[in-house]
Amino acid sequence: MSSAVQLFIELDLIEEKEAEFEAAFREVVDLAEKNQVRLSYDFYRDPSAPTKIYAIEKHEDADSLARHFQVAMPALQKAWACARPVRTLILGDLPGHLKTMMEQNGCIVVPTWLE
Repeated sequence: MSSAVQLFIELDLIEEKEAEFEAAFREVVDLAEKNQVRLSYDFYRDPSAPTKIYAIEKHEDADSLARHFQVAMPALQKAWACARPVRTLILGDLPGHLKTMMEQNGCIVVPTWLE
């Protein structure tokens, strides 16, 4: 079974907060690199609705996701202040405490099925 964890994040940018959102996410990535959190982000913008953003966040395992939240939470909070979350799917297996925390924050946790 794969231990990788991926997040699919759909959000709406608050108008006129785009530059702040981008700066905050650059800070998130920098903090991850400086703290040796192995993750990658891919961002997509809907051309028919420019405030609609999709992000794919990839972690090698659940420990990487937990560490990411530990080191980057202030920068993540800055980013989320510039956007309205629509839906967050977490794809992969999470330990009970992390799964509970993510579900309490409105995330949908989808465990691994077939490999």
